[in-house]
Amino acid sequence: MDLNENFAAKAEKCFIRVIAGAQKGKIIAAPGPDFTFGRALEADIYIKDKLISRRHCRLVFVDGKWYIEDLGSTNGTWVMGQKIEKKVVLPFRTSVRIGRSIFEILMPGAATKTSPLDVERITCNIPLLDFCDEQECGTSSHAAMSLRPNRMLELFVFQNSISFVLEPIELYHRIIDGLRRILPLTAAYVLVFDLESGKFVTVSGWRDDFLEDGAEAVDKSIVSYVQENYQSVIVRGVAPSPGVRRSVMCVPMLTREHSNGMLYVCLDDAEKEYGEDDLWLLTVAGHTAGMTLQHRNMLEFNFRNERMVATGTSAAEISHYIKNILAAMEGSFSLMQMGIDDKDIELTAEAFGIIKRNHLRLGNVVLNLLNLASEQKLNVKVSDLGKVIRDIVELVGPNLKNDGIDFDVDLASLAKPICVEMDANGIYRVLLNLVNNAEHAVLQKKTKIDQQNVGTVRLRTEIDADRSHVRVWVEDDGIGISPEEAKRMFDLFITSKGAAGTGLGLAVSRRIIEAHGGKLFAEGEKGKRCRLTFVLPLVHNDNSTNTCAISI
Repeated sequence: MDLNENFAAKAEKCFIRVIAGAQKGKIIAAPGPDFTFGRALEADIYIKDKLISRRHCRLVFVDGKWYIEDLGSTNGTWVMGQKIEKKVVLPFRTSVRIGRSIFEILMPGAATKTSPLDVERITCNIPLLDFCDEQECGTSSHAAMSLRPNRMLELFVFQNSISFVLEPIELYHRIIDGLRRILPLTAAYVLVFDLESGKFVTVSGWRDDFLEDGAEAVDKSIVSYVQENYQSVIVRGVAPSPGVRRSVMCVPMLTREHSNGMLYVCLDDAEKEYGEDDLWLLTVAGHTAGMTLQHRNMLEFNFRNERMVATGTSAAEISHYIKNILAAMEGSFSLMQMGIDDKDIELTAEAFGIIKRNHLRLGNVVLNLLNLASEQKLNVKVSDLGKVIRDIVELVGPNLKNDGIDFDVDLASLAKPICVEMDANGIYRVLLNLVNNAEHAVLQKKTKIDQQNVGTVRLRTEIDADRSHVRVWVEDDGIGISPEEAKRMFDLFITSKGAAGTGLGLAVSRRIIEAHGGKLFAEGEKGKRCRLTFVLPLVHNDNSTNTCAISI
């Protein structure tokens, strides 16, 4: 039975149990159906913690359910390891972290734990509240000491397999693969808390081929028991089908007293079943996985904050840059008006060209800022890279020609599709940034206003010998770069253009390419040349690099 089903609760009879922090172990009666946490005395529940905002979060009781929302706090409100962005349902016995404190809502009169699972089915359990106290968070010493030497080696292999993985989906898959190496398995699942539904859901799973559809279903009563009691358990005597004996292990992915999810494994075997040693191993693996997931979430949170701070510190410089663009456009409007009044077509066309170029520069600044301040969300589908390049040539070719720059592009090599799984708009912006960067480098050699044959910008595509990747490079023979400049030119707010640049374009371009699973790098020679190259994986069809179904 789910912890929150068939239960008509009354707010005034609920309790808040503090699991970690300055008031650890304290049980507080709910002040009412609507109350706040904070470090200001006017908050309904006061917590002395510098990491908590004055009015940090709010809990509201509606139609038998508790809801929680963050009140614009500095460090956020985290439910089951996830930072909430809006009001979400808060089931009973679901951990919430604010600052250094962790708390949960208890059912009316539930100062002690209850069990929705028949305790006679539990043949072994490990109380996690004793296993992971505040002084030992980040270690698993007394669990690890219970393991045999060969199991310690298995645990070491598991820990290494999930280290340094930042993408959640990849991390979940790595956890499953790691469990398959250290335990006998019929099926294995990673469950995490879903903020929308207020329940644990499966995010990754594996099952042996002989299982029939539906036989691998996760037992919700076991999940509820582990969630409520903070225990690792073995449950035997489960009969998924006639003649099959199943043993199940379920452990929290715990950090301190805070759960980031669960590991759920089962074994269908007539002769073997899980033992206490297996449970200890899975418990330590769950703790390792929980710490890895929390580390990943905190890195993402800190990265967002640092990116916003960096954006704010450069606001003055960017504002000055935008002001220069607007001034140039204002002067061009005056020229255009003069051309219209005097019916001077050439003057009007010249003014229009200046306005168009400055409008493009302004649009690039805005788009770069949006990419810098927000998550990079790609609209990925199989597209023709050649079409993107031809669009770039059509857009910037006339401008380069007017500036006395030769734009050398091998259009014949683009006759057949170059199929790449990509966000076409994102790659378009990358190419535009690279070509604009090359144009500026060449223009630095210009000595006269009407000078022609100033230099050359080349754009080429090259398919690797193994036909797995395509390289695209933009090279110019402008002022060039040194090896030291090549290393730093993709750093945020680093620019060689002075007041004519923001230091955003190349940094954002690298971020877009890396989001595609590719890489962007620079090379060159001071005073002679600069080449910017990015590499993207190709999409193959019938072993032909230049043939695929293009999405329109």
